[in-house]
Amino acid sequence: MARKSVIDFGSETWKALVDHYEARLIDLRKRNDGDLSDTQTAKLRGRINEIREFLALATPAPEHGANED
Repeated sequence: MARKSVIDFGSETWKALVDHYEARLIDLRKRNDGDLSDTQTAKLRGRINEIREFLALATPAPEHGANED
């Protein structure tokens, strides 16, 4: 059974990781705007998507089945 980890999204470590990956995201997006092959573009888009998913860890998932009355 997988252990659920707890991430302190207010920690200095998390903030440093966010800074690093946001800078990396900017760099990858600039590179993606260049003249690349379809394969290179696909690889960059995959990296960009992974970074977005990582950064989204700090965003709570919407609750399903919430009563909207």
